[in-house]
Amino acid sequence: MAEWVVDTNVWVVADGGHPEASGECEGTCLAWLVALGGSADEIVVDDGWPILGEYRGNLRRGDYAEKVLNVLQRDDRLRWVALACDSRGDPLVPPPLRRLHRKDRKFAAAALARDPHPPIVNAVDPGYTDCAVGLAEVGLTVQELCRADLERPCRD
Repeated sequence: MAEWVVDTNVWVVADGGHPEASGECEGTCLAWLVALGGSADEIVVDDGWPILGEYRGNLRRGDYAEKVLNVLQRDDRLRWVALACDSRGDPLVPPPLRRLHRKDRKFAAAALARDPHPPIVNAVDPGYTDCAVGLAEVGLTVQELCRADLERPCRD
C-alpha cells in the first residue's frame, strides 16, 4: 500500500475537464485513477478540507473521478493530516517552497505532514517543475503524469 498526495488537476484531466491537456494526458490520468481505485493505496488530505473541498468543487457529479473519490472516502482510504496555516488560511510551508503557487502549497504541506513523505501526483501544473529545487531540498518528490504536456510550448 502506498500513499499519494494528488493535485486536483489529475482528477480534472482524467475526466476530460482541462482544456489544455492532451488526449494522451487524459488517458494517462484516467489510467492512474483506475489503478488507484483498484489498489489498496490511500490519498493524503488535510483535515481542514481545503484539498477535499477543492476536489469536490472541481469534479463533475457522476464522472469517473468523482466515483473513485467516493470509493476512497467510503473505504476509509483517506489519510487525514493537520496543517498549520497563516492568517489568510494558507498552509505554512518551509522557505524553499514559498515560490509554489498559493493554491499548490496545501499539497506540499500535506506531503510534508506524513513520514515518509508521499509523492505529489501532478498532471499539467508547471509550478512543481518551476519549484523542483525547493521540493528536493525539503525531501518531496513529484510524479509527473504528463511530462510531454508540461514541455509543450505555450499556445496563443
